[in-house]
Amino acid sequence: DSTGTSKGPGVEIQLSGDLNIASGSRITTDALGSGGGSDLLITANTISLADFQTKIGSDNRSDLGGGGDVMLNANSIIVSNDAQISSTTIGSGSGGHIKINVADLLITNGGAVSGQTASTGNSGGVSVNASNAVTIEGFSSGVFSSSFADTGNAGDITISATSLVLTDEGMLTAESLSPFSGAPGAVILNVGTLELSDLGSIVTSNASDLEAGGSVIITGETINISGSASTAPEIIFSGIQSSTFGEAGGGSVIVQGENINLIDGGAVEALTESFGRAGSITLLGDLVIDGARVDARTLGEGDGGDIFLSGSVLVSNGGSVDTSTIFDFSG
Repeated sequence: DSTGTSKGPGVEIQLSGDLNIASGSRITTDALGSGGGSDLLITANTISLADFQTKIGSDNRSDLGGGGDVMLNANSIIVSNDAQISSTTIGSGSGGHIKINVADLLITNGGAVSGQTASTGNSGGVSVNASNAVTIEGFSSGVFSSSFADTGNAGDITISATSLVLTDEGMLTAESLSPFSGAPGAVILNVGTLELSDLGSIVTSNASDLEAGGSVIITGETINISGSASTAPEIIFSGIQSSTFGEAGGGSVIVQGENINLIDGGAVEALTESFGRAGSITLLGDLVIDGARVDARTLGEGDGGDIFLSGSVLVSNGGSVDTSTIFDFSG
Protein backbone atom coordinates (compact mmCIF):
# COMPACT_ATOMS: atom_id res chain seq x y z
CA ASP A 1 0.00 0.00 0.00
CA SER A 2 1.00 3.59 -0.61
CA THR A 3 0.29 5.92 2.34
CA GLY A 4 2.60 8.87 1.65
CA THR A 5 2.96 11.61 -0.91
CA SER A 6 4.70 9.53 -3.57
CA LYS A 7 3.64 6.53 -5.58
CA GLY A 8 4.34 3.21 -3.89
CA PRO A 9 6.56 0.51 -5.42
CA GLY A 10 4.92 -1.89 -7.81
CA VAL A 11 4.19 -5.55 -7.12
CA GLU A 12 5.25 -8.11 -9.71
CA ILE A 13 4.61 -11.86 -9.49
CA GLN A 14 5.95 -14.18 -12.17
CA LEU A 15 5.21 -17.91 -11.97
CA SER A 16 5.90 -20.74 -14.39
CA GLY A 17 3.04 -22.71 -12.81
CA ASP A 18 -0.37 -21.79 -11.40
CA LEU A 19 -1.59 -19.20 -8.92
CA ASN A 20 -4.58 -20.21 -6.79
CA ILE A 21 -6.20 -17.68 -4.43
CA ALA A 22 -9.16 -18.68 -2.24
CA SER A 23 -10.96 -18.35 1.11
CA GLY A 24 -10.86 -14.56 1.28
CA SER A 25 -7.17 -14.19 0.39
CA ARG A 26 -6.12 -10.96 -1.33
CA ILE A 27 -3.38 -9.52 -3.50
CA THR A 28 -3.88 -5.74 -3.67
CA THR A 29 -2.09 -2.45 -4.16
CA ASP A 30 -3.91 0.46 -2.52
CA ALA A 31 -3.34 4.22 -2.49
CA LEU A 32 -4.22 5.62 0.96
CA GLY A 33 -2.32 8.91 1.04
CA SER A 34 -1.78 11.72 -1.42
CA GLY A 35 0.55 9.61 -3.55
CA GLY A 36 -0.66 7.34 -6.32
CA GLY A 37 -1.13 3.60 -5.99
CA SER A 38 1.38 1.16 -7.38
CA ASP A 39 0.82 -1.20 -10.31
CA LEU A 40 0.19 -4.91 -9.86
CA LEU A 41 1.51 -7.34 -12.49
CA ILE A 42 0.89 -11.10 -12.29
CA THR A 43 2.06 -13.62 -14.87
CA ALA A 44 1.24 -17.34 -14.48
CA ASN A 45 0.03 -20.38 -16.41
CA THR A 46 -3.36 -20.36 -14.67
CA ILE A 47 -4.73 -17.72 -12.30
CA SER A 48 -7.67 -18.97 -10.23
CA LEU A 49 -9.70 -16.92 -7.75
CA ALA A 50 -12.49 -18.46 -5.67
CA ASP A 51 -14.75 -17.56 -2.74
CA PHE A 52 -16.27 -14.46 -1.20
CA GLN A 53 -13.82 -11.60 -0.39
CA THR A 54 -11.07 -13.24 -2.44
CA LYS A 55 -9.60 -10.44 -4.50
CA ILE A 56 -6.92 -9.20 -6.85
CA GLY A 57 -7.21 -5.46 -7.06
CA SER A 58 -6.29 -1.83 -6.66
CA ASP A 59 -8.16 0.67 -4.45
CA ASN A 60 -7.51 4.39 -4.71
CA ARG A 61 -8.44 6.68 -1.82
CA SER A 62 -5.98 9.38 -2.88
CA ASP A 63 -7.10 12.91 -3.74
CA LEU A 64 -4.01 13.57 -5.87
CA GLY A 65 -2.45 10.46 -7.31
CA GLY A 66 -4.06 7.87 -9.54
CA GLY A 67 -4.68 4.27 -8.63
CA GLY A 68 -2.36 1.53 -9.79
CA ASP A 69 -3.14 -0.65 -12.80
CA VAL A 70 -3.92 -4.35 -12.41
CA MET A 71 -2.29 -6.39 -15.20
CA LEU A 72 -2.83 -10.14 -15.50
CA ASN A 73 -1.18 -12.41 -18.08
CA ALA A 74 -2.06 -16.13 -18.22
CA ASN A 75 -3.15 -19.00 -20.42
CA SER A 76 -6.27 -19.40 -18.28
CA ILE A 77 -8.00 -17.17 -15.71
CA ILE A 78 -10.95 -18.40 -13.62
CA VAL A 79 -12.94 -16.09 -11.33
CA SER A 80 -15.60 -17.99 -9.37
CA ASN A 81 -17.79 -18.17 -6.27
CA ASP A 82 -18.04 -14.39 -5.64
CA ALA A 83 -14.31 -13.72 -6.03
CA GLN A 84 -13.32 -10.53 -7.82
CA ILE A 85 -10.72 -8.67 -9.81
CA SER A 86 -11.36 -5.01 -9.15
CA SER A 87 -10.23 -1.40 -9.31
CA THR A 88 -12.05 1.14 -7.12
CA THR A 89 -11.60 4.87 -6.60
CA ILE A 90 -13.03 6.64 -3.55
CA GLY A 91 -10.90 9.82 -3.72
CA SER A 92 -10.63 12.48 -6.40
CA GLY A 93 -7.70 10.72 -8.04
CA SER A 94 -8.48 8.45 -10.98
CA GLY A 95 -8.75 4.70 -10.60
CA GLY A 96 -6.35 2.21 -12.09
CA HIS A 97 -7.10 0.19 -15.20
CA ILE A 98 -7.63 -3.58 -15.29
CA LYS A 99 -5.77 -5.18 -18.20
CA ILE A 100 -6.18 -8.91 -18.82
CA ASN A 101 -4.24 -10.82 -21.49
CA VAL A 102 -5.32 -14.45 -21.64
CA ALA A 103 -6.19 -17.36 -23.88
CA ASP A 104 -9.35 -18.35 -21.96
CA LEU A 105 -11.24 -16.34 -19.32
CA LEU A 106 -14.05 -17.92 -17.28
CA ILE A 107 -16.18 -15.85 -14.89
CA THR A 108 -18.72 -18.03 -13.10
CA ASN A 109 -20.96 -18.46 -10.06
CA GLY A 110 -20.92 -14.82 -8.97
CA GLY A 111 -17.37 -14.00 -9.97
CA ALA A 112 -16.76 -10.43 -11.07
CA VAL A 113 -14.27 -8.18 -12.84
CA SER A 114 -15.10 -4.57 -12.02
CA GLY A 115 -13.99 -0.96 -12.23
CA GLN A 116 -15.95 1.54 -10.18
CA THR A 117 -15.95 5.07 -8.80
CA ALA A 118 -17.85 6.50 -5.83
CA SER A 119 -16.21 9.92 -5.98
CA THR A 120 -15.13 12.74 -8.29
CA GLY A 121 -12.27 10.64 -9.64
CA ASN A 122 -12.85 8.71 -12.85
CA SER A 123 -12.72 4.95 -12.59
CA GLY A 124 -10.30 2.94 -14.67
CA GLY A 125 -11.45 0.89 -17.61
CA VAL A 126 -11.53 -2.89 -17.97
CA SER A 127 -9.85 -4.39 -21.01
CA VAL A 128 -9.69 -8.10 -21.90
CA ASN A 129 -7.64 -9.44 -24.78
CA ALA A 130 -8.43 -13.16 -25.19
CA SER A 131 -6.88 -15.21 -27.98
CA ASN A 132 -9.59 -17.85 -27.53
CA ALA A 133 -12.76 -17.61 -25.42
CA VAL A 134 -14.35 -15.43 -22.78
CA THR A 135 -17.23 -17.17 -20.96
CA ILE A 136 -19.42 -15.44 -18.38
CA GLU A 137 -22.04 -17.66 -16.76
CA GLY A 138 -24.28 -17.60 -13.72
CA PHE A 139 -26.35 -15.09 -11.78
CA SER A 140 -24.38 -11.93 -10.80
CA SER A 141 -21.33 -13.12 -12.75
CA GLY A 142 -19.93 -10.47 -15.03
CA VAL A 143 -17.74 -7.58 -16.01
CA PHE A 144 -18.92 -4.29 -14.50
CA SER A 145 -18.11 -0.59 -14.79
CA SER A 146 -19.98 1.75 -12.43
CA SER A 147 -20.25 5.37 -11.33
CA PHE A 148 -22.12 5.39 -8.02
CA ALA A 149 -22.79 8.70 -6.35
CA ASP A 150 -20.47 11.49 -7.47
CA THR A 151 -19.28 13.15 -10.66
CA GLY A 152 -16.54 10.72 -11.61
CA ASN A 153 -17.06 8.95 -14.93
CA ALA A 154 -17.06 5.17 -15.18
CA GLY A 155 -14.49 3.55 -17.46
CA ASP A 156 -15.10 1.60 -20.65
CA ILE A 157 -15.34 -2.19 -20.91
CA THR A 158 -13.34 -3.40 -23.90
CA ILE A 159 -13.18 -7.08 -24.90
CA SER A 160 -11.42 -8.66 -27.85
CA ALA A 161 -11.92 -12.44 -28.21
CA THR A 162 -12.47 -15.21 -30.73
CA SER A 163 -15.59 -16.22 -28.80
CA LEU A 164 -17.62 -14.36 -26.18
CA VAL A 165 -20.42 -16.24 -24.40
CA LEU A 166 -22.82 -14.76 -21.84
CA THR A 167 -25.26 -17.32 -20.49
CA ASP A 168 -27.34 -18.25 -17.45
CA GLU A 169 -27.72 -14.54 -16.49
CA GLY A 170 -24.07 -13.67 -17.03
CA MET A 171 -23.66 -10.00 -17.89
CA LEU A 172 -21.60 -7.07 -19.09
CA THR A 173 -22.81 -3.90 -17.37
CA ALA A 174 -21.75 -0.25 -17.61
CA GLU A 175 -23.85 2.02 -15.41
CA SER A 176 -24.32 5.38 -13.77
CA LEU A 177 -26.45 5.05 -10.65
CA SER A 178 -27.53 8.50 -9.48
CA PRO A 179 -28.55 11.88 -10.94
CA PHE A 180 -25.26 13.33 -9.66
CA SER A 181 -23.07 10.59 -11.11
CA GLY A 182 -20.71 10.94 -14.01
CA ALA A 183 -21.28 9.18 -17.30
CA PRO A 184 -21.38 5.40 -17.61
CA GLY A 185 -18.66 3.88 -19.72
CA ALA A 186 -19.11 2.28 -23.11
CA VAL A 187 -19.07 -1.46 -23.85
CA ILE A 188 -16.81 -2.10 -26.85
CA LEU A 189 -16.54 -5.63 -28.23
CA ASN A 190 -14.47 -7.02 -31.10
CA VAL A 191 -15.28 -10.72 -31.40
CA GLY A 192 -15.52 -13.59 -33.82
CA THR A 193 -18.70 -15.02 -32.29
CA LEU A 194 -20.98 -13.48 -29.67
CA GLU A 195 -23.55 -15.71 -27.93
CA LEU A 196 -26.19 -14.35 -25.53
CA SER A 197 -28.51 -17.03 -24.16
CA ASP A 198 -30.49 -18.00 -21.05
CA LEU A 199 -30.84 -14.34 -19.99
CA GLY A 200 -27.25 -13.41 -20.73
CA SER A 201 -27.11 -9.65 -21.25
CA ILE A 202 -25.14 -6.56 -22.21
CA VAL A 203 -26.57 -3.52 -20.41
CA THR A 204 -25.70 0.15 -20.21
CA SER A 205 -27.78 2.29 -17.88
CA ASN A 206 -27.54 6.03 -17.29
CA ALA A 207 -29.22 7.73 -14.32
CA SER A 208 -27.06 10.85 -14.59
CA ASP A 209 -28.50 14.32 -15.13
CA LEU A 210 -24.98 15.57 -15.89
CA GLU A 211 -23.34 13.36 -18.49
CA ALA A 212 -24.74 11.36 -21.41
CA GLY A 213 -23.15 8.05 -22.25
CA GLY A 214 -23.30 4.31 -22.15
CA SER A 215 -23.01 3.19 -25.76
CA VAL A 216 -22.63 -0.44 -26.86
CA ILE A 217 -20.40 -0.97 -29.89
CA ILE A 218 -20.00 -4.53 -31.21
CA THR A 219 -18.04 -5.76 -34.20
CA GLY A 220 -18.14 -9.48 -34.98
CA GLU A 221 -18.74 -12.18 -37.53
CA THR A 222 -21.74 -13.95 -35.96
CA ILE A 223 -23.97 -12.55 -33.22
CA ASN A 224 -26.59 -14.90 -31.75
CA ILE A 225 -29.13 -13.66 -29.18
CA SER A 226 -31.83 -16.01 -27.87
CA GLY A 227 -34.23 -16.51 -24.98
CA SER A 228 -36.42 -14.63 -22.52
CA ALA A 229 -38.10 -15.30 -19.20
CA SER A 230 -41.40 -17.19 -19.21
CA THR A 231 -42.88 -14.37 -17.11
CA ALA A 232 -42.36 -10.72 -18.08
CA PRO A 233 -40.39 -11.53 -21.26
CA GLU A 234 -40.45 -7.85 -22.31
CA ILE A 235 -38.47 -6.99 -19.18
CA ILE A 236 -36.32 -10.07 -18.61
CA PHE A 237 -34.58 -11.29 -21.75
CA SER A 238 -31.31 -12.27 -23.34
CA GLY A 239 -30.02 -9.31 -25.24
CA ILE A 240 -28.56 -5.85 -25.46
CA GLN A 241 -30.12 -2.88 -23.70
CA SER A 242 -29.23 0.80 -23.43
CA SER A 243 -31.47 2.70 -21.02
CA THR A 244 -31.59 6.18 -19.52
CA PHE A 245 -33.26 7.18 -16.26
CA GLY A 246 -31.67 10.65 -16.00
CA GLU A 247 -31.88 13.83 -18.02
CA ALA A 248 -28.53 13.56 -19.79
CA GLY A 249 -29.44 10.88 -22.33
CA GLY A 250 -28.55 7.27 -23.03
CA GLY A 251 -25.96 5.69 -25.26
CA SER A 252 -26.54 4.14 -28.66
CA VAL A 253 -26.30 0.48 -29.68
CA ILE A 254 -24.22 -0.24 -32.77
CA VAL A 255 -23.82 -3.85 -33.92
CA GLN A 256 -21.94 -4.78 -37.07
CA GLY A 257 -21.68 -8.44 -38.09
CA GLU A 258 -21.94 -10.74 -41.06
CA ASN A 259 -24.89 -12.54 -39.41
CA ILE A 260 -27.04 -11.14 -36.60
CA ASN A 261 -29.61 -13.64 -35.31
CA LEU A 262 -32.29 -12.71 -32.76
CA ILE A 263 -34.55 -15.64 -31.89
CA ASP A 264 -36.97 -16.94 -29.25
CA GLY A 265 -37.52 -13.75 -27.28
CA GLY A 266 -34.05 -12.23 -27.58
CA ALA A 267 -33.98 -8.46 -27.94
CA VAL A 268 -32.00 -5.33 -28.72
CA GLU A 269 -33.49 -2.35 -26.93
CA ALA A 270 -32.89 1.37 -26.40
CA LEU A 271 -35.16 2.80 -23.73
CA THR A 272 -35.82 6.08 -21.91
CA GLU A 273 -37.87 6.38 -18.73
CA SER A 274 -37.10 10.05 -18.14
CA PHE A 275 -36.59 13.44 -19.80
CA GLY A 276 -33.35 12.18 -21.34
CA ARG A 277 -33.28 11.09 -24.95
CA ALA A 278 -32.85 7.38 -25.61
CA GLY A 279 -29.96 6.22 -27.75
CA SER A 280 -30.42 4.95 -31.28
CA ILE A 281 -30.01 1.36 -32.53
CA THR A 282 -27.91 0.55 -35.60
CA LEU A 283 -27.69 -3.05 -36.88
CA LEU A 284 -25.41 -3.60 -39.87
CA GLY A 285 -25.42 -7.06 -41.45
CA ASP A 286 -27.76 -9.85 -42.48
CA LEU A 287 -30.43 -9.78 -39.78
CA VAL A 288 -32.90 -12.47 -38.64
CA ILE A 289 -35.60 -11.52 -36.12
CA ASP A 290 -37.46 -14.78 -35.40
CA GLY A 291 -39.87 -14.44 -32.49
CA ALA A 292 -37.64 -11.65 -31.17
CA ARG A 293 -37.60 -7.86 -31.20
CA VAL A 294 -35.69 -4.65 -31.84
CA ASP A 295 -37.18 -1.75 -29.84
CA ALA A 296 -36.44 1.94 -29.38
CA ARG A 297 -39.04 3.04 -26.85
CA THR A 298 -39.92 5.86 -24.51
CA LEU A 299 -41.71 5.24 -21.22
CA GLY A 300 -41.11 8.81 -20.04
CA GLU A 301 -41.03 12.31 -21.50
CA GLY A 302 -37.72 12.01 -23.32
CA ASP A 303 -37.53 11.38 -27.06
CA GLY A 304 -37.16 7.82 -28.21
CA GLY A 305 -34.21 6.76 -30.30
CA ASP A 306 -34.10 5.83 -33.97
CA ILE A 307 -33.55 2.39 -35.51
CA PHE A 308 -31.26 1.92 -38.53
CA LEU A 309 -31.03 -1.44 -40.32
CA SER A 310 -28.67 -2.18 -43.19
CA GLY A 311 -28.42 -5.54 -44.97
CA SER A 312 -31.00 -8.25 -45.58
CA VAL A 313 -33.72 -8.42 -42.93
CA LEU A 314 -35.99 -11.41 -42.21
CA VAL A 315 -38.76 -10.91 -39.61
CA SER A 316 -40.86 -13.97 -38.72
CA ASN A 317 -42.90 -15.72 -36.01
CA GLY A 318 -44.14 -12.55 -34.35
CA GLY A 319 -40.82 -10.76 -34.49
CA SER A 320 -40.94 -6.98 -34.40
CA VAL A 321 -39.08 -3.76 -35.08
CA ASP A 322 -40.72 -1.03 -33.05
CA THR A 323 -40.30 2.63 -32.13
CA SER A 324 -43.09 3.55 -29.76
CA THR A 325 -44.24 5.95 -27.08
CA ILE A 326 -45.92 3.92 -24.36
CA PHE A 327 -47.47 6.91 -22.58
CA ASP A 328 -48.96 10.07 -24.05
CA PHE A 329 -45.97 12.37 -23.68
CA SER A 330 -44.19 14.36 -26.35
CA GLY A 331 -41.32 11.86 -26.73
